[in-house]
Amino acid sequence: MDYLISYFHLLSRQLTLYICVKVMILKKMILKYSRILLVFLAFGCEPLDDCSVNSIETSVQGKKVSVNISATSSGELVQYNWHFSDGFSKATTTPFVEHTLSQNGSYIVQVEVEQSYGDYCYYESGFVINDESLIEDTCGIEITEFIHTGNYIQAKVEIEGVKTGAQYTWESGDGFQEVSNTSDFVYQYVQAGYYEFMVTYTKGACKDSLKKEVFIP
Repeated sequence: MDYLISYFHLLSRQLTLYICVKVMILKKMILKYSRILLVFLAFGCEPLDDCSVNSIETSVQGKKVSVNISATSSGELVQYNWHFSDGFSKATTTPFVEHTLSQNGSYIVQVEVEQSYGDYCYYESGFVINDESLIEDTCGIEITEFIHTGNYIQAKVEIEGVKTGAQYTWESGDGFQEVSNTSDFVYQYVQAGYYEFMVTYTKGACKDSLKKEVFIP
């Protein structure tokens, strides 16, 4: 019986020693590979900084605009996506673009700077085109309806081409003036007399007007 007790005691000590050795080996492996993982994270998973556009320059010559930007980033800048407010868009690999406009007016250009890892930064700027070669000699406008009842008038006009973006200036002749984007006008005079009613419309470089005599009894 004593022999068996001594045997089991020796066996338990050997098993405990075996387990301790394995635990020490496992700890060394964990420490080793955790250091490797930390090195990998330090060199391979650095945080990415957002890009920024420092400045944008626009140069207008006639009806052509040239745009140049200065952008910085911790990563590589791979593409510049340009969007103009007249609907024109273009992608370039350099921070420079040119565009020729078809009408005078105020415009906006927006640029999206694309980085190699897919992030973007944005910037926009405004510019004005005022080229005499774009001014049209005539733009058609016609009064299609004019109702005069007592001291009230009601007028409606039609213009040539697309009406979107047209602006109308209505002048009653007695000092009243109204600017709107609708082609209808209603007005009530407060005094009798002869008045010169006038309507003017503008759209881009196009401008035209009409006059009509009005008598209020």
